[in-house]
Amino acid sequence: MPVGTETITVYWIPGCGNCTRLKGYLADRGVEFQAVDVQSDLEAFEDMKRAGILSMPSVRVGDRWATGFDLDQVDDLLGLTKDPAGRVLGIGELVERATGFIDAVCRFALQLPPDHYDDPTPTMARFAAPFLFMLDGTPYIPHHSYKSLVHHIAGHAEKFKRFALVADGIHELGFAMEVTGEDAAFGEPEEATPMYRVIAQMALTANDIRAWRWVTPTCDLTRVIVTHYGPQTLHQLLQTMTCSLAQHYRQLQEILVERLGIEPDRPVDEKAFEGLLMPSGVWQ
Repeated sequence: MPVGTETITVYWIPGCGNCTRLKGYLADRGVEFQAVDVQSDLEAFEDMKRAGILSMPSVRVGDRWATGFDLDQVDDLLGLTKDPAGRVLGIGELVERATGFIDAVCRFALQLPPDHYDDPTPTMARFAAPFLFMLDGTPYIPHHSYKSLVHHIAGHAEKFKRFALVADGIHELGFAMEVTGEDAAFGEPEEATPMYRVIAQMALTANDIRAWRWVTPTCDLTRVIVTHYGPQTLHQLLQTMTCSLAQHYRQLQEILVERLGIEPDRPVDEKAFEGLLMPSGVWQ
């Protein structure tokens, strides 16, 4: 249904890869929208929760919502035709892209000077108050420092692995798809975990994903999982995790080059981004 003159609102948080991807996608398609940073506007987050919407980013038109996690859903809400620049990647491509980004993040993380681990990322520039909390009441502030960005990427890597394992019909998900509570940080190392351990775990995760692909000749990527994004197929989840890994890879690369003046060790080839509908912006 075309939206006509109705206001299009995008709810987002700084530093969120999918948020940046969605805003860039709409801007590239000439869609005018109002962007609301729910990390600075907590009342807006309450509006989302009252509507039963828990995922970031989300798009609202009147009383109709779509998750920005799924660009097809956004297209349907706004009456847009599918962007021909994007395509559905096969499982082999997704594994190759995702593990390539994870490997590169391991190399980049080794280059981060320890005395800069606690430097704030641009995520914190507009931070007002936490809106996500762990079960013990601790605020959950993803990628707020250079080191926590690496931890966050490790979490995306673990989620990719878990979604892949579920597709073989033998493994189960192993964690709830919730936006708050301990599962919000599933796969992210504890804050005090030494960087070398985080890097080692990510390297193992990448190898586990490759090994799974080598020994699993068939898998059911059409299986639907109920998440706070709404019902999603494993294929959708794996493609979105790959986009998230790609965007956070770009953020870590930007930190090295622009903020620390360090030449990144073997960046991925630009072809790794083809078909992922990546935004032009890195943080916003």
